[in-house]
Amino acid sequence: MASQASPVLAIVTRDITKYSETFIHRHALRLNGGRTVVIALAPCPAPVRPTLTLENYRKRGGVPMVLGLNALRQMRRRRLIRQFLKAQGVTHVLCEFGYVATELERDLKGLDLPVFCMFRGRDSSAQLSSDKYRAALERVLPRLDGIAAVAQFLLDNLAARGLRHPRSIVVPSGTDTEALTPGTPEQGLVFCAGRLVGKKSPLPLIRAFARVAEQHDLRLEIAGDGPETEAAHALIAELGLEKRVFLLGRMPHDALLARMRQAMIYAQHFDTPADGDTEGMPNVIQEAMACGLPIATTRHAGIPEHVHDCETGLLVEPGDELGLGDALGRLAGDGALRDRLGRAAREHAEKELEFRRLYKRLEDFMGLHGS
Repeated sequence: MASQASPVLAIVTRDITKYSETFIHRHALRLNGGRTVVIALAPCPAPVRPTLTLENYRKRGGVPMVLGLNALRQMRRRRLIRQFLKAQGVTHVLCEFGYVATELERDLKGLDLPVFCMFRGRDSSAQLSSDKYRAALERVLPRLDGIAAVAQFLLDNLAARGLRHPRSIVVPSGTDTEALTPGTPEQGLVFCAGRLVGKKSPLPLIRAFARVAEQHDLRLEIAGDGPETEAAHALIAELGLEKRVFLLGRMPHDALLARMRQAMIYAQHFDTPADGDTEGMPNVIQEAMACGLPIATTRHAGIPEHVHDCETGLLVEPGDELGLGDALGRLAGDGALRDRLGRAAREHAEKELEFRRLYKRLEDFMGLHGS
């Protein structure tokens, strides 16, 4: 008897090459043992897997909408997708982000394959303020075979708006704890990384850092760029911190992680801006934990699900700059505390955030390993 062919997973996403979404790229390379193909809603200059690109879309009312697709063109696109899935031997489909599932609502209808969706942050926070998006999710969810989220916080957000699925699971993106290990810390180095945007604005961190920088002879390096870059430069000058706070700009991911491993402390302020946009479970926090760094951060989104106050890090409320400064001061002045929290963070990462274990959990959930 001929053996059954190995399952093939189609990963559907907006942009497989997006700098700030390296976890999607890793899904394409490593999930299901690399037996994947990609359907992308944006051009993919250097495909890492067989890729079908659907470029003709835009957002309208918080929901990606097809531009000018009349009934005939919609039928053609649906046929193109199904021909691609059949030609590649696809057996399972994973939509990365809720808005991707809503964009392909018509295309997924009647598809004779198990389809799943992964929620990651904005798609289960800020976008839920859109009536059109919520209505689209209400239509799509019953057609899915299951949903996953990177944090319980996001599933709770969906449930609070009546958006539930009988099969759901929490699976953080995870990190590579085999490749990412503790380094040798530089005395006084506080590190932070991420886009300089509202939900992870560097301004509260810079003000908190200013409270303790001179006392403990600290310097702060912030990797990343974004719309708050100019305001950050202005605040650094206003506080006279030009010799203590350094904006490194966008760094290649490998270089960013190499610098992170040299830090003494990892610190970051997260908050929910007026539009409601939140993180899920920030990858950079998972990476800092894998590096064995003592962490000072805020109770935001899924962070408290892994950073447990006084156990695997120090947590303060969003907006509490005084508390964040105190946390930095405690870590800077107590080597034993840094060591204890760093070791516990590393142990937690190995147990709960190792991406291979998490991929196995997600693969089992989707039935990629058989019944």
